[in-house]
Amino acid sequence: MADTPEELKDDLGAYPLRLHVNALPERRFFKMIRTLTVGLVLAASLLIVLGVFLNYQLTHQDVSVGNERSWQFYYIDPERLTLKQVQPARTSVPALQILVEEQLIKYLTLRNSTVWARDTMESNFSAGGPIARMSRGNVYSRFASEVPDIQRETRGRGLIRDVHIYDLQLVYPNENLWMAIIEKFDLPITDDLQSECQCNDNSKKCLQCKMKKAKKRTLSKIWLRTGFNQNKTLDNPLGISVDRYLETFMPIREDRVYWDLPAPLIPDI
Repeated sequence: MADTPEELKDDLGAYPLRLHVNALPERRFFKMIRTLTVGLVLAASLLIVLGVFLNYQLTHQDVSVGNERSWQFYYIDPERLTLKQVQPARTSVPALQILVEEQLIKYLTLRNSTVWARDTMESNFSAGGPIARMSRGNVYSRFASEVPDIQRETRGRGLIRDVHIYDLQLVYPNENLWMAIIEKFDLPITDDLQSECQCNDNSKKCLQCKMKKAKKRTLSKIWLRTGFNQNKTLDNPLGISVDRYLETFMPIREDRVYWDLPAPLIPDI
């Protein structure tokens, strides 16, 4: 085999100092692209693996305890960089306060709503009814004097009154002073002597229906002071009573919700 002439031999040691071709910049460009592509693929793979790991560790975990299923949530402690379980928020409410709140909801509903059935209304509003049993003598006497006006405003106009309780809270525990915000709706009745809004829940849809159909709306802030009496019944075994009852009226504005309205000073009741 003939030897290759010197002028045709490759000068391997001269690349790239003395060797230059027109395609050299393109070669460098494609080499850099390949390097970056490999790096991006490796980085993306690492991020996917890390994301799956964090999703498993930080999001909820389904835990079965007996026949009950619960969720567990975790977060990263920024100081110690450790995973900690999120503890559920707990509030301590005395059992008596819960019972009083339940009775006050019944009391406010019965006192501020009406039905078309005359015997039911007379049973609720009478001296031996649930409102009287849960009221002090002077509180019920004042309410009884208002019953004719209530009858005239509702039944006399072919309406029934429904009530929506927005808020009920114990503002001064030492004095057993409660505050409630309610809205009363005077609604027309249908042929079956029921409200046009066929709902008895506190859903937004039901409330919107009452606001739309009501012939009259009254927004009130009510202050109640509770106590105990001897009228213990099956529906009120502790004898919880309303010793003071003061209602203050609030303006209704469609562009504002009730808690945006200025609150009056706490009255001396």
